[in-house]
Amino acid sequence: MSSETVQARRFLIWTALLFSGLAFAVSWWHWWTFQYGTFDLAFYVQALWLALRGKWMVSLLNVPLMGNHAEPIVFLLTPLFAIWPHPMMFVAVQTLAFASMPFTAWRIGKQLKLQPTAALLLALATLITPATFSIAVYEFHPEALAAPLLLLLIEARLAGRYGWFWVWFTAVLGVKENMAPLLVMYCGVMAFLEWRQGRKPKVGDMESTAEAAAYGTSGGRSLGEPPSALVETSRSSTDGAVLSKWQLQWNILPALLAVTWLLIYGKVISPALNAGNVDYIQLYGQLGSSPGDIIHKFFTEPHRVFGALHTALTQGNMLPALLLPLLLLPLLRPRWFVVAAPLLLQHMLSYRYSEWSLGAHYPAPFIPLFWVAAAEALTRFRRQTWIAAGVLLACTAAHFRFGPAHGLVQEIPGMSAMLEEREWKAQMLEDIPDNASVTAGLGFLSHLAKRENIISLHHILKGLKTLSIATYTPPPPGDVVVIDYADTLTFNTFAGYYHPWSHVDATHSIPSSDRLLNDYLRQGHWHTQSRNAVAVLRRGAVSLPLLPGTPLKIDDQTTIESFQITKRLPGAWKIQMTWNFTGERRRFPWMVLVFSDGQRLYPILKGICAPEVGEGRHIEEWNVVFPNWMHAGNHAAFAEFYDGNEAAWHKKLPPHDQTYMITLLDLGSAEIKPGDFSQPAKAGK
Repeated sequence: MSSETVQARRFLIWTALLFSGLAFAVSWWHWWTFQYGTFDLAFYVQALWLALRGKWMVSLLNVPLMGNHAEPIVFLLTPLFAIWPHPMMFVAVQTLAFASMPFTAWRIGKQLKLQPTAALLLALATLITPATFSIAVYEFHPEALAAPLLLLLIEARLAGRYGWFWVWFTAVLGVKENMAPLLVMYCGVMAFLEWRQGRKPKVGDMESTAEAAAYGTSGGRSLGEPPSALVETSRSSTDGAVLSKWQLQWNILPALLAVTWLLIYGKVISPALNAGNVDYIQLYGQLGSSPGDIIHKFFTEPHRVFGALHTALTQGNMLPALLLPLLLLPLLRPRWFVVAAPLLLQHMLSYRYSEWSLGAHYPAPFIPLFWVAAAEALTRFRRQTWIAAGVLLACTAAHFRFGPAHGLVQEIPGMSAMLEEREWKAQMLEDIPDNASVTAGLGFLSHLAKRENIISLHHILKGLKTLSIATYTPPPPGDVVVIDYADTLTFNTFAGYYHPWSHVDATHSIPSSDRLLNDYLRQGHWHTQSRNAVAVLRRGAVSLPLLPGTPLKIDDQTTIESFQITKRLPGAWKIQMTWNFTGERRRFPWMVLVFSDGQRLYPILKGICAPEVGEGRHIEEWNVVFPNWMHAGNHAAFAEFYDGNEAAWHKKLPPHDQTYMITLLDLGSAEIKPGDFSQPAKAGK
């Protein structure tokens, strides 16, 4: 092994370690501080936790693991999960898989006969590009594994390692069902190129006998190995039977396997295990009502397809984020766009913003395809090292335009507040029994997923099945419900999780999310432990003393009979409210406590008032702990009640926008000192 090779590997190792450490640290921080915003990680945690116990139905989506997507590769993580049953095990595996990419890319670059320095620099681009880091810090999803696995697949084919080709081909196929069309197209493109060339690779394609041995060949290729569509070849009188055998082994059989797997999953496994709980066709509802209708309207109403593509290209950033850091070099090798076409169209035609933008796992399969296209294009140039250096600089600079870097920098000033919140949120979750059935918001799901029954709160709020217009009928409430009203990813208006009363289609409507939550909770009796915007509701009612007060009418159905600050500390208050609801509740007021020091406003959100109550009198307690970002001193205090549903939907939130305010309650003035719980303050108004 030459000193140049040793130095290159050392550089790759240090870069991979730096990437792994940074990506895993960011991911752990987001998970640890309850910032994860989807149910994906929790779904796989619960699936494997149940699998280790011989159970398969995952309550988060009410389907088995294979009922959501064809992801058998996840089962390979079961032994690791048995050893380390922690949600971040999945993220660690994903991070290490990404960290392997520059090593594979470097070997591919050497096989393509790139200049040594150019091969090294271009290999580093697989990690430095914003798309890779964006996916690495976005929770966990098996589709992310397609990036390193596709690189390994391409390397195995290029090196003529037939056994490893099948290993990586099967692994990619097990990532997700949509890898099958991509692999079929890959085999088809390679078959066409090899048929067109009608060539055998010349003996000695490898740089040396030693390198050939490392790839399982001795400088040439056997008859069972394919003519490469990626490396230089020479004309020869190739026997037609030999070429047909290559095509059969490397193109036809793999493509047939991919098609067979797709048909088995689509026609047998998915209908049996999904049962309509997740309706992915709705992602293309703007194109038609069914696959047949979409195909029909492609010819009769082509503007639908072109409109969807225009939206994805003009409003999304996935393609620019993938191509610009590579200096548009992939455009010189259009064959790889043909390979990517089935998956690219699947994402670009979807109405879901995340499918054609950075921020989720969807760009993962395109990273290796476009990188190989760039590497092939680079072989055409003499100044390969300079161009590769330019690619690396462009990848670095692109972080200022694409990816999560800008958002991560903006998080830094708020880290101390996140640490403070994380401590008391974790304490509120500690007392939840391991065997309790739980409903929780997105940020809490993966922390609580190792149990048989867990439901995502966003399903309750949305009222529809996942990616469907069919009504979601939740199971009866379990033992514990955990709500963080400040969690804008669970109470997400953009995604439609949190909404006012609205029409689903021309003939069906759905109640507001507040009403849906009320319908769900009032099936049981609850004891609520609350702190700021977080409420933990446990089964069982607790009697509280009725305190006198001056009634305040909110609307025709809602009256606050009393509002009392029952305990005052410099750093915290305990508030007791007595509600009286007459008739069917149609309005569900939210409350925010607002403090003013004369210079700025300090809002502390409570959330929905008494969401678990239907009719009658109800006494509610709320603990307010003043966060450290509040300035100590004398503050004027107000309790503002507002229509939180409409305010969130129209993005007109108090205290700075009073459009949807219902009433304002003056609480007088108080001396505030965050963090001081030692002595009661003087009684105030």
